[in-house]
Amino acid sequence: MSLNFAIALEKSLNIPAELWLNLQTQYDLDMAGIAKRDSQVATFPVTIPVEDKKLLKELARKFGWACLL
Repeated sequence: MSLNFAIALEKSLNIPAELWLNLQTQYDLDMAGIAKRDSQVATFPVTIPVEDKKLLKELARKFGWACLL
C-alpha cells in the first residue's frame, strides 16, 4: 500500500493512514516470514528396507524423495 493510497483511505473512511500503513507493514513481514520458512527444507536420512527397487524408485519419484540406491 502506498502512502498516497493510505491517505486517500483516511480521507474517505476516516481511518488513520498510519493504521493502513502499519497493516501493510505487518502483512509484508508475515509474507517474508512465510517465504523464509517455506524455503528451509528439512532433510534427514531414512533407511527403507525393500526388496523391490523399482517400487522404491517409483515412490521416490512420486513423493519427490532423493533416493540413493
